[in-house]
Amino acid sequence: MTSVTFAGVRKTYGDAVALAGLDLAIEPGEFVALLGPSGSGKTTTLNLLAGLIDADDGEIRIGGRVVNDVTPDRRDIAMVFQNYALYPHLTVFENLEFPLRARDRRVAATVVEAKVDRVAGTLGLGDLLHRYPKELSGGQQQRVALGRAMIREPKVFLLDEPLSNLDARLRIRMRRDIKALHEAIGSTIVYVTHDQAEAMTLATRIAVFAEGRLQQFASPAEIYARPANLFVAGFLGEREPVLMAGRIETGDGLAFVAPDGRLALDAAAARHLAPFAGRPVVLCIRAEALRPSRGTDGADGAVVAQVELSGPDAILYCRLDGGAEVVARADPADGFAKGDRIGLTADAARLTAFDPTTGAALRAGE
Repeated sequence: MTSVTFAGVRKTYGDAVALAGLDLAIEPGEFVALLGPSGSGKTTTLNLLAGLIDADDGEIRIGGRVVNDVTPDRRDIAMVFQNYALYPHLTVFENLEFPLRARDRRVAATVVEAKVDRVAGTLGLGDLLHRYPKELSGGQQQRVALGRAMIREPKVFLLDEPLSNLDARLRIRMRRDIKALHEAIGSTIVYVTHDQAEAMTLATRIAVFAEGRLQQFASPAEIYARPANLFVAGFLGEREPVLMAGRIETGDGLAFVAPDGRLALDAAAARHLAPFAGRPVVLCIRAEALRPSRGTDGADGAVVAQVELSGPDAILYCRLDGGAEVVARADPADGFAKGDRIGLTADAARLTAFDPTTGAALRAGE
């Protein structure tokens, strides 16, 4: 298991800053996802680590060794691309053995066969070794690509959007396979994706990028529950959260009051949001943070504008009395329907307040 470190790493293309002073420390054996939209810097980070491009400034280390001037073939890494890059004229066995033969043509056939059999067994490819890539499904081709990387026993695996060419259900199945593979081999994996569901389910920690800068580096649970800024809050989540500007106000109970709506806050708000009472904030409101109830005669009322069934949940698109639109999650058995007048109470433990000027998260006691 090997660590990976970026210290003040910078990459520009003319006046365009692809990566601005990246500081990132990946522990040995970690599965780290680099997450962000197109142009955020995540692929630049992976290519710098692979040695495919050179850093303008800063230091990159693999296992404590500075690799800025080390060629890709000497960095002891393996890269898996989104298009698999299998040799179509070679069988699965030949594709798997290729990295071993390319490194040392004198390696004994018995050694090659033993390594291929071991990797094929780990990935469930034992019965497919005689087939050609065109005879495999997308998921099987992906496993061959992973196996070709594994057989070299590299210090670090680099995966660049490896599941983007698969259909939705197969992606879910392959996520389980990749997670199980990481648990089995324990190697350091750096995984680039724009799909936050992949990052949340696979990674031990997620590095969120935007505009060439690292926004937050933390566990999936912390990234989701305690986003560092408005970008992270808006980017993570199955559904885009509502970001609403207003104030936390006291009086007849604690409430969040915006020009176009009002939300009553529960008792937990005394600890989470009361410290920010009276000041302007931007509130991140996710669907699971709102609890709908039947009927209301208070100022926290809303009307259900649309109901969407999402598996075990009913997603309620609601319009507050002031006109703002929010989204709440409910049990389908509750029977909420379009046009229903409902009450909404916000679970303050699931809300995050942000400074409207800087966009940084506001934390009680900090």
